[in-house]
Amino acid sequence: MIEALDSKTLIFEDVCKTFGETVALWQVSFALGPGEIVALTGGNGAGKSTLLRVAAFLLKPTSGRVLAFGQPRPTPDVKRRIGLLGHASFLYEDLSAEENLKFYAALYALGREADDRIARVLQEVGAEDFRHRPVRTLSHGMRKRVSLARAVLSDPDLLLLDEPFSGLDVASVERTRALMVEWRRRGKALLVTTHQAELLEGLADGELVLDRGRVRSWRAPASCGSAVSPPVGERA
Repeated sequence: MIEALDSKTLIFEDVCKTFGETVALWQVSFALGPGEIVALTGGNGAGKSTLLRVAAFLLKPTSGRVLAFGQPRPTPDVKRRIGLLGHASFLYEDLSAEENLKFYAALYALGREADDRIARVLQEVGAEDFRHRPVRTLSHGMRKRVSLARAVLSDPDLLLLDEPFSGLDVASVERTRALMVEWRRRGKALLVTTHQAELLEGLADGELVLDRGRVRSWRAPASCGSAVSPPVGERA
């Protein structure tokens, strides 16, 4: 039996996004629930990053409906529950990794929890050794780890991760995969774009394949049963 939609963390219903005459997303429908990981794949220009920005309420859909935690608008509570790792790092170049996280901790109003939370996320992503270095001195892989720490700092329930493995060495890839397993165990919902779908084998509960903004296929591994809901339009 398919779960009721109102139990889902993120819902897209016939979402379209156009930029002038350019179609970035066209009638995209799917649902993602707590404790689920969905891989979002497709070639360059398929619409993956646009979809994540729409899911984060950074872009407004041209038509269709997006619900996060049952809400159609980015209320302050909804914003706190969404963590986005995008192509842009959202880090200040002249601040250290730790100073950047302190800045975001203040934005998230973490209060007395801030120092403990910052120490924990730096340890989780493996950024402790360069926490005091200015971001401008960090390699691409180091920046990616600090950006991931920023994305999870508020302990969000929905994680939108755009190419989280890009620029990482083998050890960091395995660390990130282990974190995804832990986040799923804690009931978080993950939507992950990647050009390396093999890195999500054994982790993803389903794969949404985009082609020029359209859903071309939905793949749910047999071992996952019906854990993740198929695109809304495919339901009986």
